[in-house]
Amino acid sequence: MASKSSLFEDADKDFLTCSICKEIFNHPKQLKCMHNFCQDCLDPLLQKGTPSKIKCPLCREEVELEVDTISELEDNIFLSNLCDLFVVANINTVDVLCSFCSEALKEENASRCIDCSDNLCDKCSKSHTLTRLTKHHQVVLMSELETKNLVKKAREGNIKTPCQKHPNNHLEYFCQTCQVPVCLGCTVVDHVRQSGHNLLNLQDHATRDAFKKKITEQITKMEELVPSFEKNIRIADETERNLIESLEKTKKDIQETAKGLIEEIKTHTNSLIEKVNEKAEAIQKKVEHHREAAEIRVMSATSLNKFATNLCKHGLNAEIMSSAKDLLRRMTELQQEMKDLEESGELRFITEKEFKLGKVEECLIQNREEKNLLTRYAETDMAVGHQVKRGPNWPAGYDNYDNNGQYPHNTIQKIQRNGPNDIQVQVNFPRVGANLDCKMNSDEYWIQPTQIHGHYQFFLDNYVKNIMAIGDEVKRGMHWPPSWMNQDDKGQKSGKIKEININNDNATAVVEFGPPPNDAIQCPMYIGAYYLLPLQPFSIVKWDEF
Repeated sequence: MASKSSLFEDADKDFLTCSICKEIFNHPKQLKCMHNFCQDCLDPLLQKGTPSKIKCPLCREEVELEVDTISELEDNIFLSNLCDLFVVANINTVDVLCSFCSEALKEENASRCIDCSDNLCDKCSKSHTLTRLTKHHQVVLMSELETKNLVKKAREGNIKTPCQKHPNNHLEYFCQTCQVPVCLGCTVVDHVRQSGHNLLNLQDHATRDAFKKKITEQITKMEELVPSFEKNIRIADETERNLIESLEKTKKDIQETAKGLIEEIKTHTNSLIEKVNEKAEAIQKKVEHHREAAEIRVMSATSLNKFATNLCKHGLNAEIMSSAKDLLRRMTELQQEMKDLEESGELRFITEKEFKLGKVEECLIQNREEKNLLTRYAETDMAVGHQVKRGPNWPAGYDNYDNNGQYPHNTIQKIQRNGPNDIQVQVNFPRVGANLDCKMNSDEYWIQPTQIHGHYQFFLDNYVKNIMAIGDEVKRGMHWPPSWMNQDDKGQKSGKIKEININNDNATAVVEFGPPPNDAIQCPMYIGAYYLLPLQPFSIVKWDEF
């Protein structure tokens, strides 16, 4: 059975199985999204209304029907014919009835009419060859299924496809105007030449080949898109695994630390677990949404390509032309949907940073990633229009741009963030009437804010109140007084904190910048007078921050 296996290797049982009932298609109906289901399986899903609607069980698309009942939907004649042939090919394991008298058939007493696709018992087979209309039909014994020619005959013979509107007629023409195969009756009622309908004989191979060429081109485009979505699915799986691991570690950290704390800390612990659960649940829903979106498109593209491939390879003219219009439309739509999802960023998966929820240290929650204060500002808060001054790594030779660091009203004109360690900032320096491209990479923070922006004040307040310690390395900060300009060699030197005095909410840090001169400066660090900029990374310490 080389021919049969060749056909059914492409159109295997899975291809011919309804995804709802898991059986071979029975009256397969095709939705506009090009997914196929049994007529009886779609009936319960029909949403009555004007217009009637049905939600595709596979791609979740809500399809508006142009008919009132499922039975009125167009049959997928390609699938229908293949299923019929598949059933006949497996007559010894599947129930097959005579098309006329409904007698159960067995291989030894059954025949099949190649021309009209009827399955016949021995008695009806004899009658079929005697009637005036069918006496010239080719009737083959089912036992010939064991030969190499029956499947080929069944697909390449003079088979006639009944018209769904006029069951007594067969499809003979192709209306180029409406892009559908039609019968003689259709040409009299709905597809009249005099009304402008252009009709071709259905055996016109040139039109069929043109459709096959267009479909094949779309198959190639779809196959190019599928791998990127499969990659997105793998990313979603990996992200979810990392999320779960991080969530479990965070819970464990919280629970182990809370064991030796007082009741107040236990209360905080329960609150934190609830918060990380809520955050993890929100992220997981986001991951599931991304994965589902990618899976649906991959599934739709794969099934659509498989159908299109089999249609081009094995479809009769009527079958190809019947499906071509909707198939090409859906393939184009699905490609656009897939491109739109990628370009819109809807398939952007969460970063490793987002699923690192936090850890417990010394009874406080702090961020896992410790960052320099200017790193946080450069990556998150910095925006066009902010006023800035020279930063901790202002290059030698650029002093004229900002009048030795005494002019704080320079304005950011443009920001280009190419990555965490590749940030370029264009700053306008009005005192010299020029723009300068400044770096904001690690160890190259040419600028710093002279105004409070976003979380910058919170981070700096937190440093002053909770983290600032003797020995910290610092440089001139936001409001460095002009009279101290030479103490730090015009901003080129860093100093170390040697003493800290805290009075209520005010703090003063004594900083020694070293020779020359060997003087220590008392720098106020309360709100509104941030004279110093910490250079080392530090973490946020606050119970309810993640």
